[in-house]
Amino acid sequence: MNKAAKDKKTAMSLAVFFSFLILSGTAGFGQSLSALDQELSQVIDRVAPGVVTVEARAPQPQAPLFPGRSTTAAEPVTAVVGSGLLLDSIGHILTVLNLVDGCSEFIVEIDNRTVKATLVGIDRRLNLAVLKIEGLYRQYVEMSPFPPFVGRMALAYGRVIGRTGYPTIGIIGGRRSDEYYLMSGSVLPGLLGGGVFDLGGRLIGMISSGSIDNYSDNQWGGIVMLPASVVYAAADKIICCGGNEAGYLGVKTSSIELISARGRIMGEAVVITTVEPKSPAAVAGLRIGDIITRFGDNKVTTDRELQRLVALNGADKIVNVEFIRGRHSRTAEARLTAFPTSDPRLDGPARRPKSDREAIDSYRLQARVDSIRSELNRLQKELEKFLNRVQAP
Repeated sequence: MNKAAKDKKTAMSLAVFFSFLILSGTAGFGQSLSALDQELSQVIDRVAPGVVTVEARAPQPQAPLFPGRSTTAAEPVTAVVGSGLLLDSIGHILTVLNLVDGCSEFIVEIDNRTVKATLVGIDRRLNLAVLKIEGLYRQYVEMSPFPPFVGRMALAYGRVIGRTGYPTIGIIGGRRSDEYYLMSGSVLPGLLGGGVFDLGGRLIGMISSGSIDNYSDNQWGGIVMLPASVVYAAADKIICCGGNEAGYLGVKTSSIELISARGRIMGEAVVITTVEPKSPAAVAGLRIGDIITRFGDNKVTTDRELQRLVALNGADKIVNVEFIRGRHSRTAEARLTAFPTSDPRLDGPARRPKSDREAIDSYRLQARVDSIRSELNRLQKELEKFLNRVQAP
């Protein structure tokens, strides 16, 4: 057999071999696609009830912000439709501030019915707003305990115009320097305020902005999202202080225990780990390593307490901060400000600060919310125990 014939026979053998591999793998490939299709369908069924349609109506026609840019649309409108995330069983809904800013009436479509909502408060720094609807709800979004993983598949889900659920699959592309994450895919009208979920159906981020058309004007053509941990922390702060412009101190802290020279635990406090330049804390003379023990008239024992107290006092409030530096107790006077922002879209007139009475009412309301959540968790555990006893042989 000459060389040409041998080469021809070898080529035919390789062709038959690879054809066999391809044909034999087709069934498995089809089964994999079918399994993925079923899993995605189940994830969508899980997340859909927690994503609602939000319609915001303005008293006068206004131009809504374009999703991916700071410019506005050409024609003013009197109503804008977008998405929102049902955060808990008592009807708190998180959405983007661009959707509701300047509007006076809010309509939410949930469980195939339309209900009115009230504006609880906003966070201009993160472009977020919280609405409230009346009632109790069993299905709401649940936060993933993990951050978005770069390179992993995720499901973006929102309510497009027409109140139709719109799922889109994409890949987490990376994290920006401002804590936002990027995901492949396009933001359709109405998708802003929706959620990004892992394939277990848990929330890993909220759709904040993006491009309607892919890669136009040399901009990122994908979805920009805030991680769920940031979203929940901001929502809790909004629920806590309502429509008040949240106060800003400009420190990062860590909870610690105060221990005497004899080793006795004296209590808990928070130590400052970061002081932002030119912030109220920096102006007041606070430093890294200072241990905050009191904020105003309130004792401080955890990061959580300090965050709530700063937010509740609001912007332009002068507060005495008691702290320990070295072995000496000191007091500094800090004038709180609103959260700084460099985004011109979020600049606007400050909301009317709440009175002390209103701030106390907001704090009591949050305490009531926490109590209800604890009671619901207790009842859920009791129900599980009861079901286990009933189902036991």
